[in-house]
Amino acid sequence: MLLTGTSRAESDAFHLALARREGPLHLELPAPTDPQMRDPIVRAELIQSIIGWAASVPDAKFVTSDANLVEESVPHLVAAAMTASSGATPESERVVLRHALAEHNYLPHPSAQDFCRPRALVLANHLLPFQRSPDLHIKGQGGVEIEESARTLFHDLWSPLERTSSLRAPMGHIGEVLTREGERDVVRRDRWQEWHPATLQGQKFMPLAHRLIRVRERAQDILARKLRGADSVVDALGAVVFELVQNTEWHASTPPLAPPTNCRIVEASETRRSWPSEDTSHFDRYVRSVLTLREAERGGQRPVAVTLAVISIIDSGPGLARSAAHAIGKASEFSPANEMQFLIKALSKSVATTRSGPTGNIGLPQVQQLLTNLNGFMIIRTGTTEMMRNFVTRPYEPIPKTAGAPAPSQFIDWVPEDGFNIAPRVGTAISISLPVDYHYEGE
Repeated sequence: MLLTGTSRAESDAFHLALARREGPLHLELPAPTDPQMRDPIVRAELIQSIIGWAASVPDAKFVTSDANLVEESVPHLVAAAMTASSGATPESERVVLRHALAEHNYLPHPSAQDFCRPRALVLANHLLPFQRSPDLHIKGQGGVEIEESARTLFHDLWSPLERTSSLRAPMGHIGEVLTREGERDVVRRDRWQEWHPATLQGQKFMPLAHRLIRVRERAQDILARKLRGADSVVDALGAVVFELVQNTEWHASTPPLAPPTNCRIVEASETRRSWPSEDTSHFDRYVRSVLTLREAERGGQRPVAVTLAVISIIDSGPGLARSAAHAIGKASEFSPANEMQFLIKALSKSVATTRSGPTGNIGLPQVQQLLTNLNGFMIIRTGTTEMMRNFVTRPYEPIPKTAGAPAPSQFIDWVPEDGFNIAPRVGTAISISLPVDYHYEGE
């Protein structure tokens, strides 16, 4: 069967068949040059479909006419990794798979052209030694983790404008130093981890966020003003990625939630979009709102197109709602019937959790505030729910300072016009987007 994902109806039909245990034994993927494989939003949905297929079909077999595509295409790599434990994979294909996983275990220093093509970290909990990445995890007393000490792997830490102290003291033993930029304190790393391949290449340390996206000057100026001249735009995006990856790590790789065959993916790419001829998708409407906002900000100077960075975080875990139930100590109360209640808790501004470590809530409140500052877009697909939010037209309101004031943000802000119910998905797929460049007539 050739997997496609060009419409919700097609995708729902595929996942309903999986839920009935009627999925195809053999799966073939479109070529990397296929339009749907080149669309980062659709590609994330295809990757989640691949994960669902491999998790639902015993002895699932991935079909490809060219084993080298596993090294060139993230969906092909995920399909190969998810089916590698079935015992039917020839040794020659296993060699290619292991080489591809090694190549996708970290992101090298990018050239300007690299940002235009898909780049990804792919982790496979069931395949040694590809469970951890030196770009995401830090070796600590508790093992190899993604906790606060790993934050500066993702982005620099900037002190708030209201005070001159840093967010926290630098951890010198892991290479963090305190520097000064204007009126701000900045905590940043000055070296790679010892187990990172870049240490052998003599390259200067670069946080992951700076290797994921490149914000051009025309987008930087507007976004920096929305951030009040504070954090670097890229570092703000890095904080979003850290929160999402940390939560994915927790609910997708922690027993008893983690499935035995487990993949986690962080993918980044760019897509250039002109004014939509018609708003055929929620992402088209987001593109229109970004271009309209830019036109208003420039006094009527109309851009012809926008380049958007898209980052997707996908896992084969139990799903965001079940994870939220587990995090707040109510795992026994979860059922498909109350899935929505736990998703609402995951999106709320403050949720007390039973999780150990420095995180005080599930992480999505801060993500929503940062995406509002970045004129962003976010889509979440998990369980039987697909939610999305255009933060240009539906910004996330600040937390009220008045004691006891109700949180103004409403769950309805996440509900698309055509509804949120979908056929059941395995794991969670989250895609975020923000503008990184604008284009004008005559360029």
